[in-house]
Amino acid sequence: MVAEPSQSSLEEYYPRNIGLAKLGTSSTFAFLVTGKDEKGAQTTVLNAFFAHGAKIIFQTGYLDENYSEFTLCLSCDFKEADVSPDNLVIELRKFKFVVTAVCSTMKGRFFDRYLFPLTMMDSHRVVALDSDFVAELGNRLRRDEEGKSALYELSRSYALDVVKRIRAISGKKASSASIQENSVAYMRACGVGTFRLQSETAAEHVTIRDPPALSTDEASGNPILQGIAAGLVEGLKGKQVEVLKESYDSIARVLTITLTETPTEISQEVSSSSEESHAMAQVEVAPVVHVERRIRSNRNVSEDYESQFSSQVSNGDL
Repeated sequence: MVAEPSQSSLEEYYPRNIGLAKLGTSSTFAFLVTGKDEKGAQTTVLNAFFAHGAKIIFQTGYLDENYSEFTLCLSCDFKEADVSPDNLVIELRKFKFVVTAVCSTMKGRFFDRYLFPLTMMDSHRVVALDSDFVAELGNRLRRDEEGKSALYELSRSYALDVVKRIRAISGKKASSASIQENSVAYMRACGVGTFRLQSETAAEHVTIRDPPALSTDEASGNPILQGIAAGLVEGLKGKQVEVLKESYDSIARVLTITLTETPTEISQEVSSSSEESHAMAQVEVAPVVHVERRIRSNRNVSEDYESQFSSQVSNGDL
């Protein structure tokens, strides 16, 4: 029997990294290239870097289907390149499919100055926080009943909204298994942990591998994780649940949360929660559209400014 990818790859993690591992040097430059989605366009752009000996040390990109354009952001080492960064920008602009091509020095920097905001599924704005922050926040508020309850409910509503959003984007033909797979994958992509849900007659078990943990290597008792677990179960299984017990294996780095169904009817509550979550989602998505449009409006940079910018890059002033 072939194991599911989500099960067979648990031992191997390849981080979704943001930023350089060390400070950029005088030979490190960041590039932003956008262009029309034509066959072979992105390959042509990357080959331009390879052909000149530029070493790509960081790369990210995506395709914007609404505009039929791709976006590539690269950080490169030009120490052994046979072209200067500004001359490579000029070369890239000569490709008919290229809309934007700019660069800036990464000397003394970990992060490029181009990509913002951080989004999930090209529509929902998120904020990246250290996992220690999530663990410590849950640990501090767990001692206060009011704070603990509020954090639990917020996390529960958040998970419910994620499931609802996944279901809406997936369409009516999506299976329950697909909705569940993508919902837990969302949490994994956010860095919360690797989730697995298992149902029994009297209980629901949610296991989270590599959850945010305290410096003491303890992850249990966090109302954020408890709320997320409850929200996932409620959104995917249609049951209103509460935490029965939990345990954390610090050696295996696995948190197990056992939830039991409450007698209260969930239909009205979930409906109300869904409406509130939908309203929250609309409020949260709006800034993304605004920022995205503002970024696009900055594309119309004058040739004089671009010429001045390239000169500053070549002189190391930026």
